[in-house]
Amino acid sequence: MRLQRFLAAVAALGLLTALNLLVWRQDFFSLPVLVAVAAAVVASGGWAVAALVDLASRQAAGPRAAGALSAVLSSAIFLCICLVVYALIQSSGYSADLTEEGRRTLAPQTVQVLQALTEEVQVKCIFLQIDDELIRIARDKTLRFLDQCREYTDLLKVTQLDPQVDRPQLEAMNISHVAEQGTIVVAAGTRQKVITLSGGSPRLEERDFTNALINVLRGAQPKAYFLHGHSEREVGDKEGEDGAA
Repeated sequence: MRLQRFLAAVAALGLLTALNLLVWRQDFFSLPVLVAVAAAVVASGGWAVAALVDLASRQAAGPRAAGALSAVLSSAIFLCICLVVYALIQSSGYSADLTEEGRRTLAPQTVQVLQALTEEVQVKCIFLQIDDELIRIARDKTLRFLDQCREYTDLLKVTQLDPQVDRPQLEAMNISHVAEQGTIVVAAGTRQKVITLSGGSPRLEERDFTNALINVLRGAQPKAYFLHGHSEREVGDKEGEDGAA
């Protein structure tokens, strides 16, 4: 009986650990998840064997004990089937957006822009390599979003940069400051757009990324116009109340 309780506890702990790791890593085939699942399966199998031996050794067990064992084994088999089905769906790349605001589905405008790409667009993801929860969340969400975008075009090239190691590349892009929670550079040819991540739940927002794509692909730079001859302030005058500079 002690062995059965121990194995049941190990199986339950392994299953609970596997589910938590699965939610955290979003990858069933990652090593920690597989180890936890394997521990739960082995412990469950050991418990089933021990229960069968105990049941066979007690003649007076009766139909109640047999029914309980059958229910437990059926539950274990059903759980294994669910895990296998989940693994197949995960490996196929299928996903469903169940969020009310559609956070996991790209907007039609973004899809249209991605599918209309005719030149290569470089996306440089610059994150500090430190042990910080917000940075990890920002990096994971950003890369997951960019993976969604790459499903619609082969011209989107994503690269991760470490500001402490890849300093020459940052200098070549004229990036002198990197936001603590991450900086994204979208570039096409000689044109580029810099997006800084911030907030309590930092991520690369879809609207910012789409606007950056449109900006670098059009190559249009914003222009400012000034009127003269109507008593306006002088644009180049840096001194006095009459100056606008």
